[in-house]
Amino acid sequence: MPMQYIVMPLVILFGITWQYLSQTTPSFNFAQAAPWHLSWPETHEWSSAAILLVLPQLALTLTNAVIAISAMAKDTFPEDSEKFTPQAFAKSSGWANLLMAPFGGGAMCHGAGGLTVQYHFGARTWIAPAIFGTSCLLIAAFWGQGIATVLSLIPLAVLGSLLAIAGTQLAWSKRFIDGKPFCIFVIFTTALACLAINTAVGLAVGVVLELGRHQWQTLSAPKN
Repeated sequence: MPMQYIVMPLVILFGITWQYLSQTTPSFNFAQAAPWHLSWPETHEWSSAAILLVLPQLALTLTNAVIAISAMAKDTFPEDSEKFTPQAFAKSSGWANLLMAPFGGGAMCHGAGGLTVQYHFGARTWIAPAIFGTSCLLIAAFWGQGIATVLSLIPLAVLGSLLAIAGTQLAWSKRFIDGKPFCIFVIFTTALACLAINTAVGLAVGVVLELGRHQWQTLSAPKN
């Protein structure tokens, strides 16, 4: 069994134990959950959600949960690449949000980071997400709000380490090795725009540069 499968759970367990024994302030606090009830958003909630949540999040969702996840899934599982289209991920995210909203579900989407980290730690089939989903359902049904107390004991440094692993995996691309110079230029310019300004600008810069690259390649191709 690869060492990382053992080390990371032990690191998390050690962090929780250390935080508990040292009796330090929890890393973060969870508000008490409101009683569950079936509902549908009010008219004014649609407009406020669109302005406060959808528009600011749209660029990040498109890049991370539609475009990036599609490209990564195709590279990771090339034998099933036809299934992993951006349209498929957009549809499944949309249906999940529509169906879960009346039950009080929060906004959800596919995450490139989740795929990266789970694959890095050994997930290869549907069994991994099935175990994860079943565990979450059992915890919610039989533990409820008590799990919030345990989760709040995970030190932020441990969470930061996990995010660093995901970020490193996401940042690296085989295109850095086998990509053409202009492709690498598009990648780095898009990344810099995201870091320097925001994701929306980075997305726009990347799209414009890629369209320009494709147009230039088409015009410069030899004609028969």
